[in-house]
Amino acid sequence: MRLFSTEQVSKYHPDKYADQISDSILDACLFQDKNSRVACECMVKGKTVYLCGEITTSANIDYAKAARRVAAKLGYEIETVVQQISTQSPEIAGGILNGGAGDQGMMYGYACNETESMLPFGFDLANRIIAAIEDDVATPESLLLGDAKCQVTVDLDKEPNVDSVEKVLVSVCHKSEASRDEIRRLVGAILYGCGAIGKNTEIYVNPAGAWTLGGPAADCGLTGRKIVCDQYGGYCGVGGGAFSGKDPGKSTRMFEK
Repeated sequence: MRLFSTEQVSKYHPDKYADQISDSILDACLFQDKNSRVACECMVKGKTVYLCGEITTSANIDYAKAARRVAAKLGYEIETVVQQISTQSPEIAGGILNGGAGDQGMMYGYACNETESMLPFGFDLANRIIAAIEDDVATPESLLLGDAKCQVTVDLDKEPNVDSVEKVLVSVCHKSEASRDEIRRLVGAILYGCGAIGKNTEIYVNPAGAWTLGGPAADCGLTGRKIVCDQYGGYCGVGGGAFSGKDPGKSTRMFEK
């Protein structure tokens, strides 16, 4: 038996909150100036957002406003935005113009036939579980608060299907009035709906107990700290570079045809 564990987190997770702010600033820059050079890093803690990095663009962007739009979509609040953003080094810019890549590192990727998403089965399942949790959070009557993490362990010696799932662990922040049993039943229904439960699957829901304080109030979020979740969930190597807040020139081009 060869067991392999992979994970995914929700868009409400502090690290993904930071990623989305960086991405929103990148999108705003590229919308106005397709030649923008952007490396926008973000840190979130409580109601404070720190924006740092290098941006060279002709776009006129209100960075703080872009960050607050993301916060509003997630139900978070920003009181203070601290900015430390400069222009990109001209030496790096010159290297890109000559056919090179920026300073973010290499990104690996592939496609497989295990799932319709062309991602490995275990990682695809973790993605679907998180997506179902996010759908539940969007309903007015939800007991969940959004910040969530899912870990799926599969037996690589079995065919990729529900019976190869050995363990599923879900930790999800929830309203204080919700009992642990209610959260277990709710998450269990989500797992069954995703086809995550095999006859021998072990299920763990909030194994550390109640979780009522999450998001940036409880944890510090950083852009690029979930690069494994952003790519293949550990099924292949990562080059160290983060996608969020980075223009296309930051990715290596050595595999282009």
